[in-house]
Amino acid sequence: MHSPSIQSSRKTTINLTLNCAQYLHPSFFANAKTFCYSHHHLPLPLSPQVVTEYERERILKRQYMIEKQMKINLEDLEKNIHLETGDRIEKQDTIVDEMTNFISAFQENIREEARS
Repeated sequence: MHSPSIQSSRKTTINLTLNCAQYLHPSFFANAKTFCYSHHHLPLPLSPQVVTEYERERILKRQYMIEKQMKINLEDLEKNIHLETGDRIEKQDTIVDEMTNFISAFQENIREEARS
């Protein structure tokens, strides 16, 4: 365990860091607070640059996770589009064949009525 003066120095450093984070941007404060309390065992004082670097890393991680999820969603959409296209082509051929047969039968029926 550290001596009381070191603990006091760390608390002062944490408070200063939190004040700096709050001054930089209010949203940094919550992240800096979490960072300070979860890393209070670090011997180096946390400067505003460290807090800013922590925030940058957090944003980069979030950006990576969003891009990863977007890639997964895009792959799912492309797969679904491919399946729908295949289904549509398959069903479209059947519909065209049925319409062609109907028109042929209708034309034959008109010809028979014209002869009578």
